[in-house]
Amino acid sequence: MRQIVFVLAAMIFLAGCAGGSGGSKQYIKPDGPVADDCISQCNVVRTRCRTQFQDQYRACRQQYEYLKQQHDYCVSQGGTWCQQPERCKPARTQVCQDQYDGCFQQCGGIITDKPAG
Repeated sequence: MRQIVFVLAAMIFLAGCAGGSGGSKQYIKPDGPVADDCISQCNVVRTRCRTQFQDQYRACRQQYEYLKQQHDYCVSQGGTWCQQPERCKPARTQVCQDQYDGCFQQCGGIITDKPAG
């Protein structure tokens, strides 16, 4: 079982970015304890992925705030070569959802577009 979990996690991380439709989706779970365990692992990996992106974004914001203070100080002292820090890009957590979707389907789940209404 441990090998299955490891292979599944590796497969999800190697899957990379899949295009997201941005629409509402309906998730139809497969039946059985093996499928439940598989989908639980998909959830764990998605949570870790999101946490990793959010932690990276927070670290970037802290660094940005520090560099911005340095820049503002430089400007206030009449500096002419003050370097403006680059803003942080938003956390790309959609990648985590795309990976989850692929994992969910590998577990035997079906994803369809949710009917309007």
